[in-house]
Amino acid sequence: MYDGTVEEYLYRRQQVEQGLARQEHEERPARPSDVFSAKRTKKEKRRQEALLRNERRKRAGIWLKRRDEAEKRVEEFEQLKDALEKQMADPDLYQDQEAWRQTSNAYDDCSRRLDRWLERWEEAQEKIDRIDEKLGLG
Repeated sequence: MYDGTVEEYLYRRQQVEQGLARQEHEERPARPSDVFSAKRTKKEKRRQEALLRNERRKRAGIWLKRRDEAEKRVEEFEQLKDALEKQMADPDLYQDQEAWRQTSNAYDDCSRRLDRWLERWEEAQEKIDRIDEKLGLG
């Protein structure tokens, strides 16, 4: 009676028939069961990675959404700030006191909002980084 799986038996039998059988103490080539084991290991690794991704999504999901929203808003306010700076660079603006006041107020408001959204982005990113660190991702 052969001790092992059918695949191992067939593999060993083939080796004996070809005259390539080795002693038990010598190093053996990969057997079919080793290949199956490697496949299982690779499959298990992918499964663990998927579980880790799901856990990250579960823990950090709200912070990822907040960070993405903050990035979007920061980009909007940076564009608005650039446009206002271009307006303020025009010397004709300073000829009209009301237009200058409105542009200046809009610029100050934009700068404050941009700072707040940058702080929100930073907070969300810090939370995500802590979660990743706890999960061993960062």
